[in-house]
Amino acid sequence: MALTADDQATIWVNQVLVTKPLNNNIWNKAQNYEFPECLRVIAVAITNNGGPGGLLASFDNGVITDNSWRCSETVPLHQWTSFDFDDSVMPRATVYGGHSLISTISPKAFWIGTGNPNAPKMFCRLSLKIGKTVSERKH
Repeated sequence: MALTADDQATIWVNQVLVTKPLNNNIWNKAQNYEFPECLRVIAVAITNNGGPGGLLASFDNGVITDNSWRCSETVPLHQWTSFDFDDSVMPRATVYGGHSLISTISPKAFWIGTGNPNAPKMFCRLSLKIGKTVSERKH
């Protein structure tokens, strides 16, 4: 997976903290990660230090950031990174637009976030069906 955030991101995969903070305010350079084939939940807390912020990511197998993700300006609830969290309480991600500057991220991926692109904090999450692998959720 290649991922970037404007400006910083903390990432959890299958309830496990992967990294914090990501990118150190360099939004136009993606970080690359390998995730387990049986990916069930990815959760990303984004810190925006001013101006428009958001999340942009793609998996090698075609999973991308789009409006199938859920994003909120406030911490959704305790344990929002867990398997059991019902993310239907979070609004669908707002798609801000495409990109062309980051070659390691699929051109099909979109910058996403909350309804307020200038929000200082954003919490985005993607849940995959139990038993489905990342490769079974291609776009």
